[in-house]
Amino acid sequence: MKELSLFTGMGGGIYGSMILGWETVAYVEQNKYCQKVIAQRIQDGWFDNGEIYGDIAEFNRTDAHKYTGQIDILTGGFPCQPHSVAGKREGTSDGRWLFDEIIKTIESMTKIAAF
Repeated sequence: MKELSLFTGMGGGIYGSMILGWETVAYVEQNKYCQKVIAQRIQDGWFDNGEIYGDIAEFNRTDAHKYTGQIDILTGGFPCQPHSVAGKREGTSDGRWLFDEIIKTIESMTKIAAF
């Protein structure tokens, strides 16, 4: 299974993917420190070699379509702070509400695949 990982963080979910035998072909993570961790894990040979993208909205506008027909599974642990009781609970009004970007990723990949 080839995976596209959204909101990768430092890659905790990638370890689960490794256990399943999946190959991660690309990572989308906006946090610069987390990007460095992902890059180091790739360099160390722990994570699969793949492109690391930053802002998911930019990824959806410019690069998501490149993975149409190239992946088997899309994973993502989108930020939960907009709903967390520890946060302000602003829901979709919170700037960290990014669930819609997952939908946009799927749409950008399936529009091309459908035609």
